[in-house]
Amino acid sequence: MRNFRANHLWGTAFSKLFPKRSSREKEEEPKPLEPATEINELTDGFYMYSQSLLEEEAKKREAAMAHEKQMSDGSDNSFASAPMSPIERRIHPYTIDNPDWELPGALMEEIRDENGLDKVSSIMSVYSKVYGVAKIVYVAFVSFGVELDDFPMGFLFHIKRAEEYVRSVSLAELKEMVENLYYAVYARLIAEMANVELCSSFTVDIRRASAKDTIALPEPSHMYKIFLSCKEILDSPSICSELNKHTIQVCQENFIRRTANRMSSGGFSLDDVLGYRRHILTEVSNELSPFCQKWRRLSVLYRMPAAEILAVLSEKYLSIMPKSPIAEEIPVSDLPFINPDTIRPDVWERQIIQDHRQATLAKLEGRSIGDIRRENNGRRLLDFVKERKCVCPSACDCAHDCTMNVERPCVCAPRMMRIMVAKQRRGPGAQPLGVRCNGLAKAIFDGLAVISRDIGDSQMVAELGIAVQLLEEEVQKERMAGE
Repeated sequence: MRNFRANHLWGTAFSKLFPKRSSREKEEEPKPLEPATEINELTDGFYMYSQSLLEEEAKKREAAMAHEKQMSDGSDNSFASAPMSPIERRIHPYTIDNPDWELPGALMEEIRDENGLDKVSSIMSVYSKVYGVAKIVYVAFVSFGVELDDFPMGFLFHIKRAEEYVRSVSLAELKEMVENLYYAVYARLIAEMANVELCSSFTVDIRRASAKDTIALPEPSHMYKIFLSCKEILDSPSICSELNKHTIQVCQENFIRRTANRMSSGGFSLDDVLGYRRHILTEVSNELSPFCQKWRRLSVLYRMPAAEILAVLSEKYLSIMPKSPIAEEIPVSDLPFINPDTIRPDVWERQIIQDHRQATLAKLEGRSIGDIRRENNGRRLLDFVKERKCVCPSACDCAHDCTMNVERPCVCAPRMMRIMVAKQRRGPGAQPLGVRCNGLAKAIFDGLAVISRDIGDSQMVAELGIAVQLLEEEVQKERMAGE
């Protein structure tokens, strides 16, 4: 009885779960199954589903093998005409002596850097920075009367070549120009850093004797900080991957050899008013002097010339005022300054009252009037500069004097005006790139010359980096004009 009830319940449940199968069993007589192929009713659906997956996978493999065989057996013509997406090989953004860019085919058109940038843009980002630093160093050399080395493969030669090929679209040409310019600038920069540091060991105080209303050349210790900041930018990993020390040595040796040949024809005299040359000969001949201990250890990057050559080269940095003028795009007399006499007296009086209020606020907050004007949205900075009013930050030498005397014409107004005129100009202008950048580089160098001596090295590098962007923009304008 108990077995009967169990069988009845099982039958009822079976008919509920599998109604179609149950009805078929009533109509047809069950056929005996082979023991080897008998499948349990509960696993029947899973078995069929698994079989379908296996068959589908087999079809995919067969299709892939057939396609591969067709591609390998096809003729050269059919292979060339087959629709294939171009393969792009990614390389790192361009830097000086980047191994990726030295590989065969690294300048081919299908290659882009890892950020997807156009290859010309990748090279030009380094090109413009190196050129910007080179122009600032060039202005420093001209101001101190330093030898420019204008001979084939020299410093000035490569600056002119970089300006000549700035509109080139050839990757090979741009790469060659920027690398040649980089090593020419770097080699001379290291040599002049040694010269200016040697000059700073001469402690006779003849510096800062000029009037407050003119911009004097920086003293040797400050000039060393400026050159060091230029070197820090050139050493940036975004500009140079690996320094080729041999190339630097060759550049310096060639310059030393030409300088020695020139001195041999003109002679060398120990007689100078200040006794500087005798001091330098003593300093260089002393192996225990700080100069010798430092720079002889840097023989990998610096080839130390003879003491007489060092005396002649380093004494250039004793200069207080610029030796030679810089060919600029706009003379100072043509800059758009406003004559106060042309302004209505009542308007000028209101502006003077506002200036005194800003100066008082600056004194109370321990800042400069230039800082207050930079934060004030009432007037454009260009309007202040046109009236020769100070907009310099507190780090500038003129900031204190201009804050204490608001009616004093700011000595930095010409360089600030030159920078603002260049930034407002949309196109490249009528003058060549070299002349335009001469004026900007001169304004940048003058700004570095009057910066506070208390500023740290890292802040100096940051200030120079921002300034170099002005020259980068000029390079971009020049290239856009050529497109």
